[in-house]
Amino acid sequence: MTRVTAESDGRANDRMKHYYERYAKGGFAAIISEGIYTDQKHSQGYDNQPGLATKEHVEAWKPIVETVHEHGTKMIAQLMHAGAIRGVVGSKFVVGIRLSQGKVSDQAYKWPGGEETAETIFTTIGELPIDYIHVTDGDGTAESFGEGSRSMAKAAKDFGGKPVIANGKLGDPDQALKAVEEEGADFVSLGTGALANPDTPHRVQKGLELKEFDAESILFPIAHVKDMELNMDIK
Repeated sequence: MTRVTAESDGRANDRMKHYYERYAKGGFAAIISEGIYTDQKHSQGYDNQPGLATKEHVEAWKPIVETVHEHGTKMIAQLMHAGAIRGVVGSKFVVGIRLSQGKVSDQAYKWPGGEETAETIFTTIGELPIDYIHVTDGDGTAESFGEGSRSMAKAAKDFGGKPVIANGKLGDPDQALKAVEEEGADFVSLGTGALANPDTPHRVQKGLELKEFDAESILFPIAHVKDMELNMDIK
């Protein structure tokens, strides 16, 4: 989730390093960054969004990535751009695509053709030179296209034929296991669950309670990183 906490010129900063380090300390195997813009003309979507479009941007991200790696956690850059990322980075990088039915302005939106549309979309994506498909839904294990239909993860796996990352209320271990064992996901990711519990893996391992996500305190009135987040007690 983009947290609009970078410098005005797109450079990552110490506040962001502290923010990402919490997830590494909390036991996550990998961190997918917020959306990062890739050029200075067309791809930036928000003020104070971080970039990877200049040498200064690259240098600013290095301390964050190094700090995350010190805790044994991998770091994945989520690149935001309407163009073809694979053509930019070449074959040496793992590249995936993330999508959902919901829109930023309409989270309840569904593809008009339901599962038939999903088949068309994921079959087309499966033919692209990408390495994985990352899907998100309100519930990562639920029927996504109507009664008796597949979940988003299952549709991506069946029609796309690529490794799948599933997202959508998967902080509960049983739900996460269901996504892998029944819905075809190869990995699970957390969004709002991780914002509420940056130490989710450790909490689950220790049998500790998972806190509920509070959108009002974390994402509003502006989605920048709050002091209360940085001051959370990481288990």
